[in-house]
Amino acid sequence: VQDKILRVFILKLSALVLAMMLFYPITTFGAKEKKIKIKHVSFDNNRAFNTKTLQSIMLNRPSSLFLPVTYNPQLLKEDIQQIELYYRQNGYLQAVVVDYSVMIDSLRYKADISIVVEEGEVTIVEGINTFGNLVFPDSALQQLFAIKTGSPLSKNKIEKSILRIINLYAENGYIEAEVESELNV
Repeated sequence: VQDKILRVFILKLSALVLAMMLFYPITTFGAKEKKIKIKHVSFDNNRAFNTKTLQSIMLNRPSSLFLPVTYNPQLLKEDIQQIELYYRQNGYLQAVVVDYSVMIDSLRYKADISIVVEEGEVTIVEGINTFGNLVFPDSALQQLFAIKTGSPLSKNKIEKSILRIINLYAENGYIEAEVESELNV
């Protein structure tokens, strides 16, 4: 009976040690490693896109109850590049992140990130032309444009327009048709 009790005790102790090893990371010095969670991410001078939109393209976004996000300085540099790219893809060709700061509360293991953007002027589409089209009327191609005159320049909409035109050609037997865009600013 004592052997059975001892085996059950050892089995439970082994399970407890294994659970602790899995759920409590240990550093080389034996102390539990605390990770810094992101509490807030704020933006200054962002008029074109709201804070939630800009946070959604970041990996270093605020933590939530069910999704804690750990601060990573290298990923923050990539986030800055993504923010600038997002602006440029949506017509703000001179947009740049002019400054950012990270305030770390080492007692609470929390970080607040502040990002300052300079958007610049939005680039508006003044006109759209087609050249070299010998198969379809220009009006048929223009109906496929996802981007319109008077709207902000969107590189994603230009790419979408190109794909629509390529599909039109391919559906009509021109599977090797090529479509290129040229942007004059």
